[in-house]
Amino acid sequence: MSTFANEQREVGEPEQPEQENSQVRISMLIGMDVFGWIAAVVGAMGAVLFIASLIRTIRANPDTRIPFNRNPALIPAGSIAMRSIGAGLLVFGGAALTNTLGIWSVIVVVGVVLVTLAIIIVHNHRLIVTANH
Repeated sequence: MSTFANEQREVGEPEQPEQENSQVRISMLIGMDVFGWIAAVVGAMGAVLFIASLIRTIRANPDTRIPFNRNPALIPAGSIAMRSIGAGLLVFGGAALTNTLGIWSVIVVVGVVLVTLAIIIVHNHRLIVTANH
């Protein structure tokens, strides 16, 4: 090492600001962790509302095919509001988790949508099978 580096080390700032800086980093990490948990809970609530709305719709239409591109014949009260709020919370939670989870947050949102599509497919297939027997 050069003598210049030793002089800078001796003249440099005391250890106190580095400790404060590390405390700020820790508090920022704790804040990010809390925000991440809040976003995860919001996203989970959105997923539950979204899927619960679909299940209510299927239970209200046990003998009717559920179309993919429009509303079914019978829509339970509050079902559209639940679906809308659930989708909003799901998207907000996924977007808020993007910094934490990266692409996985998008995969989670798409996964919930695929689960709902699978539920509709199973319901419609069950109607076809029972009609043929």
